[in-house]
Amino acid sequence: MGSRSEEQQQRRQFFIGRGGLRTYPLVAVNTNVLITWCHARNDPSVWPAITDGVTLWSKNEEQNRIALHEAAIKLLEASPEPLAVLESFAERITPSSWTGSLANIIQARAGAISMLTKHGRTDISEAAKVVSEKMIQCIERQKEREQREDSEREQRFE
Repeated sequence: MGSRSEEQQQRRQFFIGRGGLRTYPLVAVNTNVLITWCHARNDPSVWPAITDGVTLWSKNEEQNRIALHEAAIKLLEASPEPLAVLESFAERITPSSWTGSLANIIQARAGAISMLTKHGRTDISEAAKVVSEKMIQCIERQKEREQREDSEREQRFE
């Protein structure tokens, strides 16, 4: 019975994580429907898995900054384990394509998650602190990598 359940979970995660498609299959599904589905499963592991099907980032044009999308916040607030959900968000901090500095993009997205350290719910604010610390380390490693690559590129042109 255990392996059947594991197999079902792997299939579910494959489907949610694009299922071989170019777009996330669940993006078109209403967030409230996803939340209801997660609650009905009564399985905390579905919450982080379902985040692959939710739009995470939105751009606030007025302030010219990246924010967490309303659907992502709604899913986070409904989740029984905010830390697992935020860690899943953090796994998607790197865009599939970009121009310019990846460190700057990651930093903007990390800033959106770090805003949750001021969330009214302690479980969410504490989880955001933990995830933000990990992302700071990720950003530093990316900056070092970019500096190394820039230095190597300059040496090749000399």
